[in-house]
Amino acid sequence: MDEDFVLVGDVIKKILEEKQLFPRTLYGAWEEIVGEETAKYSQPRRLVKNVLYVVVTDPVWKHHLELNKSEILEKLNQFRPEKPIENIRFRIGEIKTDVRRFEKPKGRKKRRSGYRVKRKVSVRKLTTEDKEVLKKISDVELRKICRSLLKRVR
Repeated sequence: MDEDFVLVGDVIKKILEEKQLFPRTLYGAWEEIVGEETAKYSQPRRLVKNVLYVVVTDPVWKHHLELNKSEILEKLNQFRPEKPIENIRFRIGEIKTDVRRFEKPKGRKKRRSGYRVKRKVSVRKLTTEDKEVLKKISDVELRKICRSLLKRVR
């Protein structure tokens, strides 16, 4: 293979190994924990005091998850041994498909009392090594994404 070309997968793999970017969260591993089909109809929403709250699209899937609750708890706690989850509560609701975690807000909104303020993401300066890796990526959009990810690494 020509040395001028670098596979994107190799670059991303190298960055993830070196920087240990995103520690996997249980939200990101939900599909792996419950399976692809079940993950389409369920979504973890929040974890409060070692209780995981999961939204399910309909009563049939809720019943299915309730029947497999102990197995799911076991898998969750294998994934997250430092703070074991004690219980899972399922409720029927709408699955959010357009989660935009890294998008910047459009403008400043006035804060109303009772609402939480979003924390700012800490940003660091890119090292020369980071810049060299980014130069090797020819796709402009992919380069922007990688630059954004690298700036968020601590």
